Amino acid sequence: NGGVSYIWSTSELTNSISVSPNSNATYYVTGTDANTCTNTAQYTVTVTEMPNANAGDDAAVCQLNYNLNAIPSVGFGIWTVALGDNVNFSPSVNSPNATITVGTTGIYSLIWHEDNGNGCIDADTVVVQLTQPPTSDFTISSIPCYGDAAVINYSGTGNALCTYIWSWNDANVVPGIGIGPHISTWQASGTQTVGLIVSLNNCPSTQTFVTVTNPTLLTSTISHTDILCNGEQNGMVVSTPTGGTFPYSYQWNNGSNTSALTDVYAGLYTVTITDINGCTTTNEASINEPTQFVIGSTPDQSICYGLSTTLNISATGGTEPYTYYWNGLLSNNFITVNPDTTTTYTATAIDANGCASNISSTIVTVSPKVELALNQSANSICIGEPVIIIPIITGGIGAPYTLLNDEGNIVTSPVYIYPEQSGWHTITAQDGCGTSDTNSIYITVYPLPPANANADFSYGCQPLTVQFNELNPENGQTYLWNFGDNADLSLAKNPVHTYKQAGTYSVTLTVTSEHNCQNVITYNNFITVWAKPVAHFIWNPYAASFTNPVITFTNMTENGIPSYWNFGDGDSSNLENPVHRFPNIGSFLVELIAVSENGCLDTVAYPIEIKEGYTFYAPTAFSPDNDNKNDEFYILAHGIKEAGFYLGVYDRWGEIIWETTNFDETTEQSDKWDGSAK
Repeated sequence: NGGVSYIWSTSELTNSISVSPNSNATYYVTGTDANTCTNTAQYTVTVTEMPNANAGDDAAVCQLNYNLNAIPSVGFGIWTVALGDNVNFSPSVNSPNATITVGTTGIYSLIWHEDNGNGCIDADTVVVQLTQPPTSDFTISSIPCYGDAAVINYSGTGNALCTYIWSWNDANVVPGIGIGPHISTWQASGTQTVGLIVSLNNCPSTQTFVTVTNPTLLTSTISHTDILCNGEQNGMVVSTPTGGTFPYSYQWNNGSNTSALTDVYAGLYTVTITDINGCTTTNEASINEPTQFVIGSTPDQSICYGLSTTLNISATGGTEPYTYYWNGLLSNNFITVNPDTTTTYTATAIDANGCASNISSTIVTVSPKVELALNQSANSICIGEPVIIIPIITGGIGAPYTLLNDEGNIVTSPVYIYPEQSGWHTITAQDGCGTSDTNSIYITVYPLPPANANADFSYGCQPLTVQFNELNPENGQTYLWNFGDNADLSLAKNPVHTYKQAGTYSVTLTVTSEHNCQNVITYNNFITVWAKPVAHFIWNPYAASFTNPVITFTNMTENGIPSYWNFGDGDSSNLENPVHRFPNIGSFLVELIAVSENGCLDTVAYPIEIKEGYTFYAPTAFSPDNDNKNDEFYILAHGIKEAGFYLGVYDRWGEIIWETTNFDETTEQSDKWDGSAK
């Protein structure tokens, strides 16, 4: 104390320092006061060893005792229990390698404390799991019948915390895991072994095995003998049991309690077999009998004379194969017969078990011959016309009959034919069994007359006059022309016809031969008549004077563009709506020529009047100063007559100062006034 500065042997300059030596050490300090006086002191630090507690590694063992493995360092040590009850230490709690013993399975936490005697202490914890392995005892209930369930109950020392490892020997087990109880069934019969290991904290028990017997399955076989003929009582059923536990008892659905049934009817027979343990099995057999043995023969037949037919026996029921008889004679099931008269055939049969069938009969009726006659609507026709043939059929087996034409095709009555040339035509009639008759007729076929026409014009402007010509030579034909315009018809061979209306016309020519055969030919869209334009125009003004002889023309033509104008004064125009100035007065015939798109013309002309008009011009001033410029006063006029002309000039007082009666119509001007007064 008392210094103002310090220096330590550690080179520090504060009045106090902190040190952490690993062994005993001495420290020096020199102090200096305000007067630079110094003093030195020393301090010695003594270091003792620190204990380092080590309780050993954690462990888990399958027993209730354990040797501890603490590693001592310095000082003295002691064990304490942090977790667990009733822990005994041997030889003592101060032994680092003491053996601990407990009474129950559990986890135990132990602390190893060390103290060096100078107040320095340390501690470490070890955790030990001590487990007593459980037992694996269990029981299995007996199995009375194959497939019944066995109950497995655990009876060992384990609990729900244990792991149960079962071996079931291919059993079907519910639930099959855990402590149980378990319900088990086996598919295989005989001795079945179940094993169990119980483990707690990975500490397994010894494996326990228990056996149980699964009886063999009680089954049976059943045989039977069927009935030979329908309705008899000679069936047999025999049942034979196997498996289960002898002796057996029997119970049939018909009330019998023997192992076999004899002399029974057809039907389903069921037997229940019971062994001494009450296990049962059921089996059944059906004793069959053939269905009723029935035959049928071909229905009664009708055949044509001279033809044959096949008769057949159809059998059902009984037991095949069958033996057949016709009229008491061994035969096939079918025979072919061709009687001349109606005959009855009798059929019977016997099956493989000797059962006889019923008797069946077939009557074969023989019909008369077929005869065919033909009626026809005409012996001769024009080509293309039909002939109606009406067949008259008798005999055979009756209607319906089949009719065949020349080509062998089926036709119906009445038969329509359209012969193209003269010749014979044949019809064949067949009845239902194929008997036939054939007949023929001769038909004469006349050809159609030739028809061929042309025209000198096929198109033109309305009205259009056309010369038609039929081009074939005369052989007694007659003609009928229809020109297609709803106008008059013509019977001429080469007619002339005028079409008055525009349009397109089809022309039909009908030529009739001497045999009254007609050939009709139509020339579609043969004649085209073009519409003629309708020329018309209007003008404005309706009348004009010479003073303004200009007329505006408006073309009102229908179907006539372009148009051509002739104004009657030597001038013309091809404008649609021209404006024209006429050169003088007078009446001018204006003509409009209209042309259609097909070149058809129409002309219209109207007179246009240009009348004489009146004009008058008088100057408002003049300068009579003899400079040859505007020195005289006179008038200019048009339409003024010389006779009766008068022109006067008055002063402001109404006094006449100059006058004249002279007017020259040729120059259209009056006398001139030079400005002098009377």
